[in-house]
Amino acid sequence: MPHRADAGGPFDDAVADTGELAEESAELAERLAGALAPEARPRPNRQTRRNRDYRREYLSRQARRPEGQAARQAAGHRPPPVDMAMSALVEPGSFVLFDQLTRSEARRVARYDSLLSQLDKGQLSAEAFRRRVRTWRPIRGERFLSNPEAALALLDERRVAGDEVFIYEGRQQ
Repeated sequence: MPHRADAGGPFDDAVADTGELAEESAELAERLAGALAPEARPRPNRQTRRNRDYRREYLSRQARRPEGQAARQAAGHRPPPVDMAMSALVEPGSFVLFDQLTRSEARRVARYDSLLSQLDKGQLSAEAFRRRVRTWRPIRGERFLSNPEAALALLDERRVAGDEVFIYEGRQQ
């Protein structure tokens, strides 16, 4: 059976003139290389957005802010004043009333009081309470009481004395 080029078909001119094909290939390769150059890349689309390193971008923005300042504060907004007092049980086994808490501190104290309440009602095991609370960072130098038996004993002691068990005072101005 004869080869297509020998058959006299429509491919005769393309196969016979390989010089033009090589020139077109070189031109195509050059255009492709130019298209892949960084300055010739298309605008970001869905795929390129997926490949962005958002963590690196966040860390660079965070590094430009002064230490301990929130993004809203760096933009010139004042933080809302919080006048709040909340109670918690702290190591080595005392009842403390925290005054002038920030929002994040108030949230952490409220979370501790919630876990303490769940422990008191039997909705949370002693081991789960200990495991969750013992690794928490201190607030203003005070560590939350993570011993469940001591915490329940202090709660019962306050109830017998007629003292408030949980204190939440304050308002947001």
